[in-house]
This record gives sequence, structure tokens and C-alpha cells, in this order.
Amino acid sequence: MKQQTQHTYQGIVVPVFGGLRLERNNGYGSVPGIPDWELADPEELERQVLKDHFALLNCIPFSTRRGVIRPTVMGDGSLDWGAFGTVDFDRLRPRLDRTRREVAELRDELRHALIMFDIINDRIGHRITSKAKYAVLRYVRTGTLSLQDILDSDMCALAKWYARARNLRSRIKSVTESKSRSRSVATVK
Repeated sequence: MKQQTQHTYQGIVVPVFGGLRLERNNGYGSVPGIPDWELADPEELERQVLKDHFALLNCIPFSTRRGVIRPTVMGDGSLDWGAFGTVDFDRLRPRLDRTRREVAELRDELRHALIMFDIINDRIGHRITSKAKYAVLRYVRTGTLSLQDILDSDMCALAKWYARARNLRSRIKSVTESKSRSRSVATVK
């Protein structure tokens, strides 16, 4: 790159001395009386604008791998997790029991199925006698009667929710038994 040896100032050609150098502005402007090194960087300005723009979103609690913990938002925008972000919290908190969580989810589904069973059973009311209802449910349970063979839509829905509840109960039983078997094997070793 060839260095410029002459400079034009108000129509007069002035030689540029070797001790002088051309200064270029930073492109962002400056403030009179404040040196450029004291001014905020463009990244800092962008961070402040984004922090102000998304301030409400930053206050919403969010789910972490440990659960829902709401961090404290400090004045500079950083997050303070308090005691929950420490190594001691990770060490002292109990491990996640996947079997217990699976059983809890299955019990929640079972509760939902039983509520739906009760709603449909109340909707049927006295239109179908109790003896007939429970005979149909017994035949569905033993496999003598399939859901496609039931002509009444309410009775078919009742049998479907009954079968679902029985299936969920058997799944809960098998999961808890497998967990107890794995515990007994672990204690023997």
C-alpha cells in the first residue's frame, strides 16, 4: 500500500510528514470531552437495547433440568441462581426416580380414565340397567365381546374407558413389580 506523500488543504498542497499519521474515526461518532476508550462498545450498546426490549421475557420463570427455578435478575441483567446454582445443591438433592415419575404419570392417566368412566356411566343413567351394563363390561373383560360388537355408542364408550382403566392398572402393577425386583437384585449384589 503506497503511503500518501502530499495532502491538499484549502487548495494548497501540503506535504505529509512521516511523523504524522492519518486518523480514521471509528464510525460510531464520539462525544466531546470524553475519550473514545471510555465510550461503550457497540456490543454493549446492543446488549442494553436487547435487555430493555426483552425485559419482560427475561422475568418469566423457565424450566431447567432441575425443575422450575426462578433466578433473580440483577441490575446489570445477569442472573443470580442463589443456593440452587451451587454444587452443594446438586450433591444434596435426591436423584430423579424415573420409575416413580412413570408411575405418577400412569396414575394420573388412570384418574382421568376413571373420571371419564364415571361421566359416561352417569350419562347412561337408568337407560340401561346396571345388571346389563356390568354384564357387558364382564364380557369385554373376558374377551367374549369386542368393542365393535357393542351397538350403543354410550355403552361402547363406557367399555372402552373400562378397558383403558384396567390396562393402566396392570401397567402400574408391572412397573412397580419390576422396580421392586430390580431393588432386590441390587441389594443381593
